[in-house]
Amino acid sequence: MLPVLAPFLGALLPLGLVSATGKYVSDKLDEKAEGKGFSHSMMGVISIAKRN
Repeated sequence: MLPVLAPFLGALLPLGLVSATGKYVSDKLDEKAEGKGFSHSMMGVISIAKRN
């Protein structure tokens, strides 16, 4: 059954990789935006200092 699915898997694997990369970039951008908000409060500054 796997040889029958091979053409589909070959086409879907790059799409999965692009999707995973897009999710990673989205999460990193959200993390950066969240970090900028933290720098405006004392607790945020302390939490950033603990991470670094």
